[in-house]
Amino acid sequence: MNDLTELRSLIARHAAGEMGPKLMNGLLVARTDAPSPPVHSVHQPVFAIVAQGAKRIVLAQRVFDARAGQYSVVPLDLPLTFRVTEASNDAPYLAVALLLNPQIIAA
Repeated sequence: MNDLTELRSLIARHAAGEMGPKLMNGLLVARTDAPSPPVHSVHQPVFAIVAQGAKRIVLAQRVFDARAGQYSVVPLDLPLTFRVTEASNDAPYLAVALLLNPQIIAA
């Protein structure tokens, strides 16, 4: 089993709904079975990996697409628009995110 297949399996097992539970403080899993509408928010620092499906992140006029096996890093609080662009019942969007603490990283 390759690493991405194993990650998909772990996320699918632990994700419950669109924003899955915090498995531990600062670790989130996500699953959705359909593309989502755009969500506007000020996003806190995070390291996220897409295990299956795809998402689009927009920062001002810059567009970033992340597909399975790709990651994104938000280094500080930023106003972002994001949406899941590829997801279905047979192949749901699966992702895992680790919230980052800039003070701990700087130390």
